Amino acid sequence: MNKSPGQISAGTLWAALTGIFAASILLPLPGSDGRIAHLPSLCPFYNITGLPCPGCGLTRAFVSLGHGQWLQSLHWHPLGWLIALILACLWVRNGVYWLRGTLLWSISASANRWLTWGGLGGLILFSAARIGWLTVHHLRF
Repeated sequence: MNKSPGQISAGTLWAALTGIFAASILLPLPGSDGRIAHLPSLCPFYNITGLPCPGCGLTRAFVSLGHGQWLQSLHWHPLGWLIALILACLWVRNGVYWLRGTLLWSISASANRWLTWGGLGGLILFSAARIGWLTVHHLRF
């Protein structure tokens, strides 16, 4: 896997994903107020509007998954499980490449672009629908 300028190495990505998964297990479950370890929200979009951004709830969803609380994870972000699965696949792929120098599967640059932009577009559309649902039903995130 040749690294283009601006790309991070397989080992760096593997280490970052390992940190995310470790934090998901080590952090305490979110409280009834949604806070983890009584820390306030760091999301500027949410703090200004009171509405969830596309990533709002992912940390809480990952922490819930890390503790085996699947339904609670779905409550915090309905796509958290899918994003965690994608990150787990990237973790395995980059870990094997970093350790052995061989790819388990290859993705063309074109397919990578389509998957990346399609995934981001889908996340944004989902978030717009979630904001609409919360607004119409006068629910608070």
